[in-house]
This record gives sequence, C-alpha cells and structure tokens, in this order.
Amino acid sequence: MKRLFLFCCLFCLPAYAVEQPKDTFDDGANAFAAGNYDEAERILKLHVKEQPSAVYLLRLINALKKKNTSAPSYAAALEKLNKGDLSAFAALGIIPRYHAEISGIAGSMYLNTLVGNAKRGYTDARYKLALLYQEGIGVPRSFKTAAENFKAAAEKGHLNALNSIGLYTRFGIGTKADEAAAEKYFKQAVLLNNPYAFYNLARYYLDKKDYVQAFVLADVGRNHLDKSVDAKTVRRFTDLRKKANKKLTPLQKAYLTRFLPFWLSSVLTKDDLNGRIYPQKLPLPPAAMIRETTFLFPLKRDAFDGKYKTFFPFMPAWVPFDINQPTNPALQGKNPTAPFPESDEVIRALYFRAANPSTIHLTLDKPESAIPVMTGDVFEIIVYTKLHETETTLKGAHKYIENTDYKIVLESADGALITDYKPVLTPLSIETRDSETWLSQVFEAKKPGIARIRFVPTSPDGFAHTLTVQISNGKLPQ
Repeated sequence: MKRLFLFCCLFCLPAYAVEQPKDTFDDGANAFAAGNYDEAERILKLHVKEQPSAVYLLRLINALKKKNTSAPSYAAALEKLNKGDLSAFAALGIIPRYHAEISGIAGSMYLNTLVGNAKRGYTDARYKLALLYQEGIGVPRSFKTAAENFKAAAEKGHLNALNSIGLYTRFGIGTKADEAAAEKYFKQAVLLNNPYAFYNLARYYLDKKDYVQAFVLADVGRNHLDKSVDAKTVRRFTDLRKKANKKLTPLQKAYLTRFLPFWLSSVLTKDDLNGRIYPQKLPLPPAAMIRETTFLFPLKRDAFDGKYKTFFPFMPAWVPFDINQPTNPALQGKNPTAPFPESDEVIRALYFRAANPSTIHLTLDKPESAIPVMTGDVFEIIVYTKLHETETTLKGAHKYIENTDYKIVLESADGALITDYKPVLTPLSIETRDSETWLSQVFEAKKPGIARIRFVPTSPDGFAHTLTVQISNGKLPQ
C-alpha cells in the first residue's frame, strides 16, 4: 500500500507547541481585581488547600455574583395596580392611557356603537374598548376584559394593542404571565415602529441582562419618539439607555461602534445607523471576548503583560458573503477536521475575539467564503479532494498535490498574505487513504489588505473554492 507524501499528524508549526502556563494564585487574584469573576473562581479553586486567601476571595465572588443577579421587583407596582392605582402602570413600562369622560346620551351612543363594532371584529374598536375596560370609563374596570380585547386587536396587527398586551402578558395583568409571549408581542410592535414598545422591550432585556439590545432599543426608540412627546417620557428613554450603557463590556461597546442587531434592520434609519451595518449572520456579542476555541487559539499565551487586565477586542469590519450558496456535495457524510467559515461558531469567534494573533483552522464548503483576520494570524485552510493515480505514483512515487483535484493559487497584493508552507495531505481513514484526503495549506497574515485563496479544480471532480481574506491591524491592549 502506497503511503501519502505527508500526514497532518507530522505537520505542525513551532508556535503551536507552546507549553501551557500554570495558573497561579496571583493570576486568580488579578482576575478578581479585573472583575473577571468566572476566571478568578476557576483559578482560585485550584489553590484553596495551600492558600487561605483563596477561600476568602471565593466567598467574595459568590456574594458579588448573587448581588449582580438580583432582578428588580415589580411586586409592589402590581399590588397597587390590582388595588386600582393605575399610576402603577408607569413603574412597569409605557402603554397608552385614556382619560376622556363617557357620559350622557352621547356617551351611551358612542359606547353602544363601539361595543357593536368590537363584536363585528373591527380591530380599532377592540383596541378602544380595551382602553375603556383598562381605565374603567363607561364600563366596569376589568383587566381581564381589557387583555382579551388587546389580544384580539393585536392578532390583527394593531401596533398599540401589541405593545399593551405585551406589557399585560409580561406581568400577568388580566391574563397568564408569559415572558416569551410578551417578548414576541413587543418585537412585533417594534417592527411596526411603536416607540413605546422599544422602551418596554429594552426594559425587558435590561432585566434579562441583555445589555446590548437594551441599549440599542432605548437609543433607537428615543430617536423614533414623536416630537410632541413630553420631556418626562424622553427622559425615561435616556435614563434606560444610560443604565444599559453602564453595563456594556469593552467587547460590546466595540460591537456597537460597527454593528447593530440584524432583526431591527427594517426599522432602522440612516440616523440610527450612523455608519453602522446589520449583517444577517452576525450574532450578538457575548460579554467576554473569545480567547480560544477548538479551532482558534493564541499563538503565544504570554502575549499580554498581565493577562487578566482589561483586553480590547479585535473588531473587524464585516466581510459579506452569500449564505444561500450550494455546498460541496462530496462533503456529505464526511467529518471535517475543522468547522466551516459560515458556521455560527466561526463567525462568533472571528468577530468577538481578543486582539491577540492566533492560529485558525477552517474547512471550505462553499464556492465563495470570506473571513476577517488580524495581522499576525497563522491559519490553515482545508478542502476535501479525491486522489488520482499519475504515471509517477503508478511506479511507486508518493501521492501529493498533483494527485488531487486542485492547484492552490494565492492572490495577495503587496504581500499582505503569504505562505511559506507546502500543501499537506491528511487521510480521512486508513481504508480510503489512497482514494480521498483532506488537502490543506497554511498562510500567514503579514499586513492589512485583502487577499484571495483559490482552490482551482484540475479535474472534473473538483469543486471550486475561493476564500476572501480581509486583514486588519488588531488593537493592542492598554
């Protein structure tokens, strides 16, 4: 049985073989001082036996975590509301109120007409009738009946009814409490550009510690308020925005300088965007930067002076790609050695990572892919290929790239991306080592620019792959 020219297990870069540093008690104390409590807790647990101070710090961490997870209480406001104090609505959120009187013959005629139209299923009539039951004007106050009418109008797409039933449903006012349903109602109202729903959903996300969305909704909702709105209402949006902003991490703030959540795209104006974009595949950023995954890890673990101080993220510009492209059919049933560039885990890691040159391993599956990297990154790009005999291998020579379906072409102006490494063939299995393989090559990002790596088919079995690489300078920690 002929052997392959090279095996992946024999291939490595010196930078990969970095000895793992031992986490010391001082590392744990530094992590605690930086407010990185999860990391501090992990390290300090390793030193509880020999270091009494570790036990003390762990107790502090536990107390701080409990304090930080305490949610606001709305019980007092709900109690007042159920006793008839409708001003308590203001403590729960913002919904329209109705204050006009309905009395006399004219009032009775209006009410009869409204009830009749509501029974006929007129959306606006159901909403107005809900307001009357909410306030107890012309009819006995009934949050249950109000909720039923708000819901009926909301199901027909009434934007104010969607916002009101969202608040009712979130807090169980006249209906069963259901936060997931409330979030859905608020989102529908937001996408109809209801600014009060922006506020209510922002408060919901603030309570859930989703500070990015809370900030964006409060910020955008304030922009979308009618100019006739009173200053007190505007101030509520401003205060909510400030509360969310205080909770944003450096990574989240970096995200908000370039991106906004995609689901809001239909209601965002140029003023809201202020030069930002909303890429469809980009998830919301986590609180902490991603420093290591199964396919991305630092070239040097001592790259920072004081590794638990505040780090700045590498926040690249979005590299667009078509998410609806066909996939190489030959990959069906195969187990790639690294994830695809379009996968959520890769996108999350490449856009929410620390500013630290890393090694990256990716498998291509689409005709056109794109990734952002930073200067100093070293990455391996992998494709699947069948193996073919040539005149030389039939005489006993080792199989190499000439036996695959590809030639590899690097297009990089001014040497932004280089490769000093030879292609590598890695067998999928012992049984198929002479018929199929993973073909890979390593590249190094040297300076800012755009480069393209092409896997050009040399046989009918080849599936063309082009990877666009956008290289940017990473921001160094301060």
